[in-house]
Amino acid sequence: MKATIKNILYCSLYYTGIFFLFLKVFVNSKKNYPIIILTYHRVVKTLKREINSSTAINHPLKNFKREMNFLKRWFSVVALDEAVAMVKSGVLPQKPTVAITFDDGFEDNYFLAYPVLKSLCLPATIFLTAGFIGTDKLPWVDEIDQVFSKTDKRSVQLNSNFNNKVFPLRTIREKRKAFEQIVPKLKHLMYSKRVKLVDDIMRALAAPAAGKRRMLGWHEIQEMSRDGVAFGAHTMSHPILSKMSLEDAKKEIIESKRAIERELKVDVKHFAFPNGKRGDFSPELQQYCKEIGFESVCSCVYGSNKADADVFMLKRISPGKNFPVFVIDLVRAFYR
Repeated sequence: MKATIKNILYCSLYYTGIFFLFLKVFVNSKKNYPIIILTYHRVVKTLKREINSSTAINHPLKNFKREMNFLKRWFSVVALDEAVAMVKSGVLPQKPTVAITFDDGFEDNYFLAYPVLKSLCLPATIFLTAGFIGTDKLPWVDEIDQVFSKTDKRSVQLNSNFNNKVFPLRTIREKRKAFEQIVPKLKHLMYSKRVKLVDDIMRALAAPAAGKRRMLGWHEIQEMSRDGVAFGAHTMSHPILSKMSLEDAKKEIIESKRAIERELKVDVKHFAFPNGKRGDFSPELQQYCKEIGFESVCSCVYGSNKADADVFMLKRISPGKNFPVFVIDLVRAFYR
């Protein structure tokens, strides 16, 4: 209900034109603005058949195009390097400024998002799950997404941690509901237990043999890198780092940094931790990222980054469900 009211209100503000009168004043005001970092994951042609229908994860291409054109027209869009340098210096820009990032490294970043960014000369940073690049492997959340999408089973019963609950999977609606109930609970489990439960789900649903590659390939990454797209690290296998031992978490971080540097022959300066909530990372891992040469760490904690922001816990915002929500949420973020 709250989301519906918000959507109606934002659409009313946007389509009556009142918002754009405010926007013109806003972007021409001479004051110091915080830095906004946007976070995308996948860009898709349509949400119609996606199990995960969240636009924060699977973002429709038509929305993405409108959003990038809006940013180009109204805001200063800078590379993450520049955004981090501004925050570190404590001297924030006098024009609303945005940096664009993507998490995970799906191949649609190359086929769908990259042409849009290139046509508008907009910089972006893609955080790579390095162990999956160039392979048919997927982050575990996307493994569940894929097997739900392809399974012929009409239900799945989960024992451990789910009290033998049966989840119907007969329709796309039921599959989405099951996904929305199962995945958040798995995220709270320790690494070894989560791995076992994901394996149980894959076996129970007769997981299909690996299909075509869905993550970026190194040749695509190298092409984008030559064209100004930057790349950061996002671990090797996308675990929630706080749910594993400190040593294993450190290994996930350093190996992803080294793998990308080995392929691209450049220093990898930025890291984003999987899932991105405050409890998914730790002060010890923040310090470790400093020690191994990262200049920033991005979270998925909502908000803007002011002059006193911690560059090893930068906040980001995700795109909204439609264009008016994206536009008004973005402007509101500069005041939070």
